[in-house]
This record gives sequence, structure tokens and C-alpha cells, in this order.
Amino acid sequence: MKELDFAALDALKRSQGDLQAGAGIETLEAYKEPLNGRLQREADIRRHEKERALAVAGEYQDNIRAAGELRAAIRRGLREGESIEILFLMAVKAISHMTGDASFYTECEKGVKDRARE
Repeated sequence: MKELDFAALDALKRSQGDLQAGAGIETLEAYKEPLNGRLQREADIRRHEKERALAVAGEYQDNIRAAGELRAAIRRGLREGESIEILFLMAVKAISHMTGDASFYTECEKGVKDRARE
């Protein structure tokens, strides 16, 4: 009959006893440090995302305000007999603010100036 080898079981019992006696604490601290670093990095990422979202929301609010002011200026310009080119550029600027596409206004402004030179 073959004899059973309990050496692995004895080694396991010794290692459990060492952990209970406080051995291996430095190993646990070594695992804790990377966790703290990762958690801090994740918190920093969330904070940056929140700051970016607030900046985007602020820009959106500014664009809404500017578009509203331009709409009022267009109405006032119609009453006061402003030129159609100026009213057109105001409308294009309002559209640019609403869509966040500044190049649209630049292109239209260039087109109006080119037409005026003809």
C-alpha cells in the first residue's frame, strides 16, 4: 500500500499560521498601494470628465444666449431698415451659435463680401 504524503498540507497549515501571526502583512500593504493609486486615478478621471461636462454645458448656455440676442437684433434690424446682407449675416451667426459650427459663419461672411465686390 502506498503511503500518503501530507507535506503539502503541512506547508499550507504553516503558511496560514504565519498569516495569523502577522507575517505577510508587508505583502498585503504592497497590494493595497497599487489599489489606492488606481482608485485615485479613477477619481481624477471622473473629476476631469465632470469639469469637461460643466465646460461644455457652459459653452452651450453661452451659445443659446448669443443666438437669442441675435434673433432680437434681427427683429430690431427689420424694424429699423437694416440691409438684407447684415440681417443675413446675423442669421448665419445665430445658426453658427446654435450648431457650434463657427466655420459656417466665416464661409458665409466671405461669400457676402465677395458678392459685394462684384
